[in-house]
Amino acid sequence: MRRWHLEQALASTHLEGHVPSADFLADCEAMITGQLTADEVRVRVIQRAKDADASAMGTPRE
Repeated sequence: MRRWHLEQALASTHLEGHVPSADFLADCEAMITGQLTADEVRVRVIQRAKDADASAMGTPRE
């Protein structure tokens, strides 16, 4: 059932023109298979966003 929900969410974002990163999709697959929790995926997504922002601003990562 988790895979179906993920597929539905991805389809919705694709309609809006969003293309998820390979890292995000890998994290989602790990969540579906039980290797990561939803909270762990959320932490990874937030950290990648912070890293991307820091990189764009030319500031060091935390």
